[in-house]
Amino acid sequence: MGENRNVDIDALIADDEAIKEAIRLGARDAMKQYIRAGESMVSWKDGKIVMIPPEELKIMLAAAEPSWRPD
Repeated sequence: MGENRNVDIDALIADDEAIKEAIRLGARDAMKQYIRAGESMVSWKDGKIVMIPPEELKIMLAAAEPSWRPD
């Protein structure tokens, strides 16, 4: 899998910015996979389940990451 590193898990969990960044990167990668598959992504908005079509995902990614371009 990855390289074997000694990581201080307690310190990492205490670093809320690192956690936010990891979640952001994971969401970005998931969005890209949905776009490549041409599928809508399920999300939660205003207490309801919503489907976000690939076209809207592209707009969201471009706004959050200006250097991003679809493959």
